[in-house]
Amino acid sequence: MQTHIPSLAGRHTGAERPRKRRLMKIIDETLQEDASAWTAVVEVRGVRYRASFVASKLTVGLVPYKHPPRRPRWVEQHVRTWSEQQIAAISEAWMDMHRTLYETNTPATT
Repeated sequence: MQTHIPSLAGRHTGAERPRKRRLMKIIDETLQEDASAWTAVVEVRGVRYRASFVASKLTVGLVPYKHPPRRPRWVEQHVRTWSEQQIAAISEAWMDMHRTLYETNTPATT
């Protein structure tokens, strides 16, 4: 006689692992040819975030919403971590052009 245990229904054993669900969907990722900026729009759990790297500064936040949705705080940190990895993968030549473009050459006044 078999008994059905509802609490174990749908659970996976070590041999059969569930497919890993993608957490983030990349909507758009743009690397400007003139080295002025890197931008991305991603979607996590139905909420869209934007990330931009301009003047050697990374900013991450929600895309403009009329009524911003509720979301967990860890998601924005996840998008920031992903963005940092993407920026680290950009070619050194592009990064040199980017730094040169946003250098501030202010003459010293005496």
